Amino acid sequence: MMCEFKAVCDWPGCGRLYPGVYYGSMDMFDVSNNPDWLMLFGGRDGDRAFHFCSKHIRYDRDADGLPFAAEFDPDDEHYQPVNGELLPYYLDGCTTQPLPEPECEDTILAMLKGRA
Repeated sequence: MMCEFKAVCDWPGCGRLYPGVYYGSMDMFDVSNNPDWLMLFGGRDGDRAFHFCSKHIRYDRDADGLPFAAEFDPDDEHYQPVNGELLPYYLDGCTTQPLPEPECEDTILAMLKGRA
Protein backbone atom coordinates (compact mmCIF):
# COMPACT_ATOMS: atom_id res chain seq x y z
CA MET A 1 0.00 0.00 0.00
CA MET A 2 1.32 3.39 -0.97
CA CYS A 3 0.61 6.55 1.02
CA GLU A 4 -0.11 9.81 -0.73
CA PHE A 5 1.42 12.99 0.63
CA LYS A 6 0.55 16.53 -0.28
CA ALA A 7 3.09 19.19 0.64
CA VAL A 8 1.66 22.16 2.51
CA CYS A 9 3.36 25.51 3.02
CA ASP A 10 4.70 25.56 6.57
CA TRP A 11 4.67 29.35 6.87
CA PRO A 12 2.55 30.21 9.94
CA GLY A 13 -1.01 30.78 8.81
CA CYS A 14 -0.39 30.10 5.11
CA GLY A 15 -1.23 26.44 4.50
CA ARG A 16 -1.10 26.69 0.69
CA LEU A 17 -1.10 23.24 -0.92
CA TYR A 18 1.60 22.17 -3.36
CA PRO A 19 -0.04 21.67 -6.77
CA GLY A 20 1.50 18.22 -7.24
CA VAL A 21 1.47 15.02 -5.20
CA TYR A 22 4.31 12.79 -4.14
CA TYR A 23 4.03 9.22 -2.96
CA GLY A 24 7.35 8.49 -1.32
CA SER A 25 10.74 9.95 -0.51
CA MET A 26 12.02 9.73 -4.09
CA ASP A 27 8.99 11.58 -5.48
CA MET A 28 9.68 14.34 -2.97
CA PHE A 29 12.10 15.71 -5.55
CA ASP A 30 9.14 17.02 -7.53
CA VAL A 31 8.72 19.57 -4.73
CA SER A 32 12.44 20.20 -4.25
CA ASN A 33 13.02 20.79 -7.97
CA ASN A 34 10.18 23.30 -8.30
CA PRO A 35 11.69 26.82 -8.34
CA ASP A 36 8.50 28.28 -6.88
CA TRP A 37 8.67 26.14 -3.73
CA LEU A 38 11.41 26.08 -1.12
CA MET A 39 12.12 22.84 0.73
CA LEU A 40 14.77 22.75 3.44
CA PHE A 41 15.42 20.17 6.13
CA GLY A 42 15.59 21.06 9.79
CA GLY A 43 13.68 20.69 13.03
CA ARG A 44 14.80 19.13 16.27
CA ASP A 45 16.27 16.04 14.55
CA GLY A 46 17.25 17.80 11.33
CA ASP A 47 15.26 15.40 9.17
CA ARG A 48 11.93 17.19 8.78
CA ALA A 49 11.19 18.74 5.39
CA PHE A 50 9.85 22.28 5.63
CA HIS A 51 7.98 23.60 2.59
CA PHE A 52 7.43 27.25 1.68
CA CYS A 53 5.31 28.42 -1.25
CA SER A 54 5.87 31.19 -3.79
CA LYS A 55 4.41 33.80 -1.41
CA HIS A 56 7.63 33.53 0.61
CA ILE A 57 10.13 33.19 -2.27
CA ARG A 58 12.39 35.98 -3.51
CA TYR A 59 11.89 36.90 -7.15
CA ASP A 60 14.31 38.87 -9.31
CA ARG A 61 13.76 40.13 -12.86
CA ASP A 62 15.63 39.10 -15.97
CA ALA A 63 16.85 41.48 -18.72
CA ASP A 64 13.34 41.51 -20.23
CA GLY A 65 11.75 42.39 -16.89
CA LEU A 66 10.24 38.93 -16.39
CA PRO A 67 10.22 37.55 -12.84
CA PHE A 68 12.16 34.43 -11.90
CA ALA A 69 12.74 32.71 -8.59
CA ALA A 70 16.17 33.68 -7.24
CA GLU A 71 17.95 30.37 -6.61
CA PHE A 72 20.77 29.75 -4.17
CA ASP A 73 24.28 29.91 -5.63
CA PRO A 74 27.17 29.19 -3.22
CA ASP A 75 29.54 31.14 -5.49
CA ASP A 76 27.49 34.34 -5.81
CA GLU A 77 26.72 36.44 -2.72
CA HIS A 78 23.75 38.04 -4.49
CA TYR A 79 22.13 34.59 -4.60
CA GLN A 80 22.66 33.67 -0.97
CA PRO A 81 20.39 34.30 2.02
CA VAL A 82 20.83 37.66 3.74
CA ASN A 83 20.89 35.83 7.09
CA GLY A 84 24.12 33.80 6.98
CA GLU A 85 22.74 31.32 9.51
CA LEU A 86 20.64 29.83 6.70
CA LEU A 87 23.73 28.90 4.63
CA PRO A 88 24.28 25.46 6.22
CA TYR A 89 20.70 24.47 5.39
CA TYR A 90 21.30 25.32 1.73
CA LEU A 91 24.75 23.72 1.59
CA ASP A 92 23.33 20.53 3.12
CA GLY A 93 20.83 20.12 0.27
CA CYS A 94 21.38 18.13 -2.89
CA THR A 95 19.25 20.26 -5.23
CA THR A 96 19.12 23.91 -6.13
CA GLN A 97 16.61 25.76 -3.96
CA PRO A 98 15.05 29.20 -4.27
CA LEU A 99 15.82 31.89 -1.74
CA PRO A 100 13.20 33.18 0.67
CA GLU A 101 12.16 36.81 0.78
CA PRO A 102 14.63 38.55 3.14
CA GLU A 103 11.79 39.46 5.53
CA CYS A 104 10.87 35.75 5.75
CA GLU A 105 14.35 34.47 6.60
CA ASP A 106 14.26 34.85 10.39
CA THR A 107 10.96 32.99 10.73
CA ILE A 108 12.15 30.21 8.41
CA LEU A 109 15.41 29.93 10.37
CA ALA A 110 13.50 29.66 13.66
CA MET A 111 11.38 26.87 12.20
CA LEU A 112 14.43 25.00 10.89
CA LYS A 113 16.06 25.28 14.31
CA GLY A 114 12.93 23.88 15.95
CA ARG A 115 12.11 27.08 17.78
CA ALA A 116 8.85 27.96 16.07
